[in-house]
Amino acid sequence: MVALDNLGTPDERRRAFNEVARTLNAAEFDMTCRRMATHPRTLVPDDASEDELDAVAAGLTRSALQPHD
Repeated sequence: MVALDNLGTPDERRRAFNEVARTLNAAEFDMTCRRMATHPRTLVPDDASEDELDAVAAGLTRSALQPHD
């Protein structure tokens, strides 16, 4: 990181850091999608209420935020 501080203009450095952030966000999204895809589609019955759907969605989000090996 120190090396980047000595290269380019502030705007060039900002663009470089933004590109790194976009790449990391895309990788995180892909990993989250793969983890969620492993959950069986039977988590919620077809006639589930909105409250049940909300609870499952919240649980999947919490699971996605947990560190996984």
